[in-house]
Amino acid sequence: MSDDGDKSTPAPAKLGDEQLAERREIFRSFDQNKDGSLTELELASLLRSLGLEPSQDQLDTLIQNADRNNSGMIEFSEFVALVEPDLLLLHLIIKEADRDGDGCIDFDEFVQAITSAAYDNAWG
Repeated sequence: MSDDGDKSTPAPAKLGDEQLAERREIFRSFDQNKDGSLTELELASLLRSLGLEPSQDQLDTLIQNADRNNSGMIEFSEFVALVEPDLLLLHLIIKEADRDGDGCIDFDEFVQAITSAAYDNAWG
């Protein structure tokens, strides 16, 4: 079914190859069953990794708004149109700061990340 229905989302900004590759990496890391789409559970996991705690209603609304082909899941192109660049940047920052890979940034990791960022930018 290729009907867009009543869902009119603005066209996403044209992304470069590197930006698309970053988004594809994030998408694949949450596509646990590797079927090329995010289920409700996989999307919830992605949002939780960003520090968000979506309610069931919020998840339902998000999928309903993003799911342009009415499959009940989020395919990669829908994911690209859905995500905000700032959220992806935040995810990459958290991933880099999370030195022990436990999915959380503890105080020591936070201090290290802030110190490194300040040092990297100190000489502008």
